[in-house]
Order: sequence, then structure tokens, then C-alpha cells
Amino acid sequence: MAAGKRIYFNEGGKSPYLLGNIDFKDAVAVKRVLEWAEARIVTAPIENAVIITTTGEIYHCTGGLNSLDTITELGDKLRWAIVTHNHPVGSVNEYSFSNDDWFLFRDYGLKILRGVDERFVYEFNRNPANSDVDNFSREELFRDAEGLLWRHIKVIELAKENNIGYRRWHR
Repeated sequence: MAAGKRIYFNEGGKSPYLLGNIDFKDAVAVKRVLEWAEARIVTAPIENAVIITTTGEIYHCTGGLNSLDTITELGDKLRWAIVTHNHPVGSVNEYSFSNDDWFLFRDYGLKILRGVDERFVYEFNRNPANSDVDNFSREELFRDAEGLLWRHIKVIELAKENNIGYRRWHR
């Protein structure tokens, strides 16, 4: 990423902002960007996304407490892209992907969509080698006093119905 560029994780409504470039096929570089981004956006008070396009361009965009509408300004650059974003504390976060997240993944054919919040990291993917889907037991649901499993279970079912990978793990 370009040195000296100031990134504003707390200001909403910013159009996609080019941060730099990497080799999209370099798994180590992609992982490094995702981890760098998630460490910074996890505590942001609004939604932020970092997008890696198939040409290796890295974009940042911001939204509001419960939305990230500016991401679609990238249009066709989102096709087969890798995206990570946050669900802020105080948002309608259900500790997994929202319906809007699913539509973004599906409609733009994203390669990977990741989400991060104060408790979990979650990922949709289309890589056949990573197409496993988390499992759950009904007993876990009954012991879930904090309500952390309900949406997770719905997303598991969605992933299985659509033959895509989905995982959620503790940060």
C-alpha cells in the first residue's frame, strides 16, 4: 500500500479510495492485507470495507452504523474480488453475515467475503478446497443464552443451500 496515505476509519460516506496494489494471486500478500485491515476496522464506529480486486487494486470505503452502500460504487471491479468489512459495536450486528452481506457476495460473485466484529471473524468463500461449512448442534442453540448462534445457524443453512464455504471463529 502506498506510504503516507491517511485512512479515515471513522468518517462515513467516503467513496471508494484507492490504497495501493498487490498481486491478487499472492495468498500471503492477500492474507497480510486482510489481517492489516481487520485489525484497524474492528473497533471503528461505522462500517468499513477493504476490497482487493482481481487486478490487485486495494480500495477502502466507509458507510454508516448499519450499512456500507458506497462499496457498490466499485461496480464491476467487485466481480470475483476479496472483501473484508466490519460490523460495529452498537449496530444491528448478529455476529455473522447480514442479508445485505449475502446479496453482495452472491450478486457480485465475490471470491471471498469476510466480516469481523468484537467477537468473531466470519468468511464466505467459493474455493472448493475451503468449501466446508460450520456445523452446530441443537443442544448448543439451547445453551446460547447470549443469542450468538441464531444468525450463525441461519447463515450455515444458507451456505449449505448454495454450496459455498462458510466459517466463523473467535477473534
